[in-house]
Amino acid sequence: MEHSINALRNAFAAFADMHRAQFENAPASGSADTSAVQHDLRMLREWGTTYQESAIGST
Repeated sequence: MEHSINALRNAFAAFADMHRAQFENAPASGSADTSAVQHDLRMLREWGTTYQESAIGST
């Protein structure tokens, strides 16, 4: 069970990393709502910090 949870956590982290890279590399002129993109990036960063803290605590 723990192995499955870790696999899901890793998959979600990879998914978040992919979207983070996509947002960071997108040209500013290509996004109509930059505040929404900034909000999404902030959420991903907060999630990344939380994930790192939980990963450290689970080892």
